[in-house]
Amino acid sequence: MSKISIDYTFVLKEIIGEKGLTIDDINKYEESINNSIDNIMEMHKKGELSFLNLPSDTSPLEEVEDFVKTLNIEYENIIITGIGGSSLGVQAIYQSLLSYYHNINNKPRFFFLENVDPEIIAEFYDNIDLKKSIAVIITKSGSTAETMAQFMILKDKMEKSGAAELSKRIILITDPEKGDLLKIGKKEGYKIFHIPQNVGGRFSILTPIGLLSAELLGISSRKILEGAKGIIDRVSKKDIFKNPAALSAIILLEFYKRGRNIFVLFPYSSKLYLAADWFRQLWAESLGKRENLKGEIINWGQTPVKSLGVVDQHSQVQLYIEGPDDKVIGFMEVENKNRDIEIPEILKEFSATSYLGGHKISELIDSEKKGTEFALAKNGKPSFTYLFKDISPESIGEFFLLMEMQTAIAGEILGINTYNQPGVELGKKLTYGFLKREGYDLSLIENLQKLERKKV
Repeated sequence: MSKISIDYTFVLKEIIGEKGLTIDDINKYEESINNSIDNIMEMHKKGELSFLNLPSDTSPLEEVEDFVKTLNIEYENIIITGIGGSSLGVQAIYQSLLSYYHNINNKPRFFFLENVDPEIIAEFYDNIDLKKSIAVIITKSGSTAETMAQFMILKDKMEKSGAAELSKRIILITDPEKGDLLKIGKKEGYKIFHIPQNVGGRFSILTPIGLLSAELLGISSRKILEGAKGIIDRVSKKDIFKNPAALSAIILLEFYKRGRNIFVLFPYSSKLYLAADWFRQLWAESLGKRENLKGEIINWGQTPVKSLGVVDQHSQVQLYIEGPDDKVIGFMEVENKNRDIEIPEILKEFSATSYLGGHKISELIDSEKKGTEFALAKNGKPSFTYLFKDISPESIGEFFLLMEMQTAIAGEILGINTYNQPGVELGKKLTYGFLKREGYDLSLIENLQKLERKKV
């Protein structure tokens, strides 16, 4: 049974007025959806697009489960070293499925070495006992500069700490056939898990990247995969109004044509905030492209922004309601909260408190979401809602697959390469050049380097 549905009421012209969509506006994409689904499934069958295989492939899952069961060393800390697709999805799993304050009183604790900010890295090592830690190093290419630098520091400090059984304390997740991290792992005798070659980093959360992290923390990765597997049939349908991935892709693409080039993903749950972070990379890096597959210059890109309900009602919603017509809002709402708390019936003599007593906090957050939704509609601003029945391993797995398929469908309709990132690659090459890595130079920007910096 599906855990996520899409409420598209507040994108419709009959509800929000002239700036909304009609059913005909949506149905005109019927042929595009048919072709998109056909193309995606054809690539899937050929083995060119394997993120749809991951929920059904039990061999990596079994390898992960067996490894965790037999990991016979003591540890209190799990250190995840990766960036982008090697980190964001793991953070989403951690935040959504563990206690929000897990690291205060629970062990093992979870830490992320992600950004190469020297202040943060130094503070981390000031406060961690590496003799009681294990580390998971993740990079698909096996050469990501930020991750390799973090790994080098971590390896050196672990060795100098005197941590016992170091070969068991460092675990690698990388490409099965190439990359220097793979070579290092084989040389040092580390356990190595693999990311399938035809699964891109931002589509890889259902590989050992997410599965191992979940199992190390006692979260059922099997249930995450079950959730993802359970929605594949729905997101493969050609009937737009039976396929939530197709419908949401159409809503976003059609509003982009109408000048709404910002998509605000707005979870009304703190536990889903980092899931919105994971989605930002998926949407931005997959669809922000200079050229289409025909080589035509399109400079397409709908900027994904995350907000948090209800916090950002007090910081961003003024802009969303009365600002320019350049945004589509996608709420994330949870129907069945795992926990709730009642507001006590005290302070009845004050108008600011008397009406709150006896209500539950869940009623307050739900009312605030509705208030924002209706205020947007009243001002002709479109919104739709990803409606979660609950927050569970199954619903999180379903969310990952839903958003991946939404992105894949959008890329097919746009006629772009959804799975590359040439803009990112240029920045990487220049970084290597600045650090004098063999085979890389700065000839591409030689003229820019000679410019005099303008400062005030």
